[in-house]
Amino acid sequence: YVLTDLGSINGTLVNDHRVTTKQRLAHGDRIVVGQDEIVISIM
Repeated sequence: YVLTDLGSINGTLVNDHRVTTKQRLAHGDRIVVGQDEIVISIM
């Protein structure tokens, strides 16, 4: 899975790092969008 921020005002974070290019996601990654946090679980 790959995450891309499409120019959001507040940005998108993966594991506390701002996403500036396509970011490959791995099991356990934490995505923060605004005040929401999503933890990736890949089985």
